[in-house]
Amino acid sequence: MEPRTPLLRLAPAALALLVLAQGAPFAYARWSLGMAWQPVALGAAVAAVAVWFAWRARFLLSPHADMLLIMAAFGGFGMWLGDRVDHWIDPNAPLCPLHDARGAAALAGSWMTWLMLAFAIPPSVLWSRCLQPLRRRPARLALALLLDMGGMLAGMIGAHFWFGRAWALRIPPPELGMHLAMLAGMLAGMLPAMWLRDALLAARDRAAARAGARAALVSR
Repeated sequence: MEPRTPLLRLAPAALALLVLAQGAPFAYARWSLGMAWQPVALGAAVAAVAVWFAWRARFLLSPHADMLLIMAAFGGFGMWLGDRVDHWIDPNAPLCPLHDARGAAALAGSWMTWLMLAFAIPPSVLWSRCLQPLRRRPARLALALLLDMGGMLAGMIGAHFWFGRAWALRIPPPELGMHLAMLAGMLAGMLPAMWLRDALLAARDRAAARAGARAALVSR
């Protein structure tokens, strides 16, 4: 079990607060539009409590659960904040960067994407158990993050085109529906990416072990 550093002790509260911080603006938006805001506020509160308890009990879960919880809280908040920056810079910006004529290129260049990564990657490296063995091996850590973030972005794009627009129409305001769709997509995209990462790193370890065994036989 990893030592409980001061930063790690703050993790459950930080995760819960960032989940609440995602729900609060949407609850306010619904209130300002004269719509029922209580379901959004209650949903955010329940999600925050669930994330808090899941992190406290994470040693009963897969090490990959850490990444998913961090991405949902830190990455989701960064995604919301980046989207606000995009619309502050350009008030006429589309609901999602993928609605732009440039498609995926607009997503790659948006503040929504970069703030999501900026918020999610540092705590993932710091706190995720599945990345802990890689922290002293920068090349492997970079490969793991590249695969994980690639899967996350692929999931976001897939969710946008699969059900993002439908959720935006059915869960008002549209920003809320789109945020939930993109959040679900990026978490779903990370699951196969993390499995692929583990398989690739395990294959490299086996190849290195075989090479070492052959070298030992030759040296004899």
